[in-house]
Amino acid sequence: MRTSFSSRRLLRFLLAILFAVCATTYSVLWIIHNQHSKPQSGFTNYQYSAAAGSMTVGEVILGSAADRAGLRPGHRIYAIDGQRLDTLRPFYEEIVVGQNDVLELTVEDPSSPGKQRQLELPVHGGRRVPPRTMELNDLLGLAVDYYPLGFLVVGVVVLLLRTDDANAWLLALLFGGFLAVAPLFEGNIPPPFRGFAVFYKLVMSWSGLALFYYFFAVFPSQSPVDRKVPWLKYVLLAAALITTIPIGIRCLFAGGTLPLYLGFHWPGAEFFKSVLALQNGSPTPAPRGWLSLGVTFYFWAFIGAIALGLASLISNRFLSTDAQVRRKAQVMVLGTVIGTAPIMCLVSAAALLGFVRIPMAVWQVAVLLLSTLWPLSFAYAVVKHRVLEIPLLLRRSARYVLVQRGYIVFLLAAGAIAITLFTHTISRFLVQGSNVGMTVSALFGIALVWLSTPAVKRGTQRIDRAFFRSAYDARVILQDLAEKARTVTDRDELAWLLESKIEGALHPKSLACYLEGNDGLLITLSGSRHPGPETSSAALPRPYFPRRFGAVFIPEQMDTIPTSLPLLHELAVRGKAWDVPQGPDTSIGSTPLTPECLVPILGRDSRLIGLLLLGPRL
Repeated sequence: MRTSFSSRRLLRFLLAILFAVCATTYSVLWIIHNQHSKPQSGFTNYQYSAAAGSMTVGEVILGSAADRAGLRPGHRIYAIDGQRLDTLRPFYEEIVVGQNDVLELTVEDPSSPGKQRQLELPVHGGRRVPPRTMELNDLLGLAVDYYPLGFLVVGVVVLLLRTDDANAWLLALLFGGFLAVAPLFEGNIPPPFRGFAVFYKLVMSWSGLALFYYFFAVFPSQSPVDRKVPWLKYVLLAAALITTIPIGIRCLFAGGTLPLYLGFHWPGAEFFKSVLALQNGSPTPAPRGWLSLGVTFYFWAFIGAIALGLASLISNRFLSTDAQVRRKAQVMVLGTVIGTAPIMCLVSAAALLGFVRIPMAVWQVAVLLLSTLWPLSFAYAVVKHRVLEIPLLLRRSARYVLVQRGYIVFLLAAGAIAITLFTHTISRFLVQGSNVGMTVSALFGIALVWLSTPAVKRGTQRIDRAFFRSAYDARVILQDLAEKARTVTDRDELAWLLESKIEGALHPKSLACYLEGNDGLLITLSGSRHPGPETSSAALPRPYFPRRFGAVFIPEQMDTIPTSLPLLHELAVRGKAWDVPQGPDTSIGSTPLTPECLVPILGRDSRLIGLLLLGPRL
């Protein structure tokens, strides 16, 4: 059983690593790809005819390059850069993923049948985007440039810290899906990664919309909506996966969305092609009516999933009878509503009014709220309010990285600068002797490391004392305990030493020390009775001993403990500290007396000669 459990944990950890790698790879690709321009064709709503080998322009954006080049609605395009449109492959290669600066279109005016002419269409694709300025529009655009980062950091960190928690997996997958919601122009993705990027975007972005409802339907507790229709979350997620995975796999192996332009027949393929093209500004197929069954399901079903997710979260905040559930929902509801509601309203409005009719600044503000406020509110809820029960680990990890690792980076940078300055100085005197100069510089570096080692050690200790004082004090106290334990002459003195040192190192709310007596029983000894300068002015209360009743441990006050108890035999065999399963607290006044940890003290023959009972830490 132990091996199976370890194998499952290892598998979950490996899957978490795989997810983190995929999400990070996509995020990096997206940020890099967003630094280059997308071709602006200036026309949309085309109708393609394979029989005629042409595509008819449906709409031309006023003032665009296509409008200035003379392209008009109703014009038929027969060739792009000399490639006939027997299929849509030339359209895909030259416009959808093209990096051209100018396109040559062979068009026919419907008013002059048979007369074809050439149009030069500037599209300006693949150019490096100029650096951002300090103007408001550019500052708002920074949220778009680094859109995935907030979702990536919060989702991956929570998952790697809680790989055994189903809610952590749901949160990571939810954020992993939302980081892929942003428009993706596959032409700016390097060809070896293009298929992966399209696969990840198709599968994860639509799954993320379904997971939005799934997550809030079950977290922080089952919502009223989920209690009435518990199957709905599975239907939405299954619909997203069943529809997108076959399309995503086809695009993965094709290296892009080309199969969608060559007539790949699968439910939703035409719709997803239109959405991808609409997001990145590429020409889209002419709409066939918003009331079609496919569009109604794939669009409004997932917009509805967002609304249901928000309704579930809000209902847990105000309608739940559990105070803990209301507390967790309260710290999430504000950031989630403010972060997601504006962008969902804009997407719904754009579906009815058109994307070009909504000012860009409005989109930028909505994206800023979605990509920063929402993940940051979750990070705050996790760290500050223990929504996923990992605040202490996150805080310690953050302090460790920022302080200790920052100190190491500072030392490395200072050493590199010192060596560089030394090398630059001696090079003035050893212009011809480059080998001598390299040798002298290497010796200087070795001497610098050797001489700075004591200073580095002292600096590390000072950082520990300043920023990690509890851990530093505990290490010093326990080292002192190990040295003084060798000089103990009787049991009372040992009990006093153990209690005083452990109290100073671990700060438990309650503490008891049991040592073996002459009759084979473990007897509690009060270390505070021993005279000494370190005697505490007020002895800590003594926690109760956990007696096993079936599968439940009941705290019971005991002055002596028989060594024949099965629990003590198990502790002696294990030889390690044991965390007591927590039940209802038993307390006198406000002092908790339920033990949190039992620590066996073993003799040389692995026989149990003592026991420490520790209550919760202050």
